[in-house]
Amino acid sequence: MVVAEIRVAVRFHAELARFAPHGSQRASAELPDGARAADLVARYPALAQRRIVIGVNGELATAETVLHDGDSVDLLTPMSGG
Repeated sequence: MVVAEIRVAVRFHAELARFAPHGSQRASAELPDGARAADLVARYPALAQRRIVIGVNGELATAETVLHDGDSVDLLTPMSGG
């Protein structure tokens, strides 16, 4: 049985950049078709204990958001302001 894969672009913002592979703020990831944002985040164990905000294609997403081939995923820390 052939499992289809998707490739997504990942960008680590602000302090999360230190968790990016190879010291770059950008990475790509191959995931099985039907993978969720949580599956992508799980690939980076250092993020497991951190609160993060996930964006997919410029829109706020949840851990349950299904990813598609070519998606752009942003990982950032929550911000507050006033």
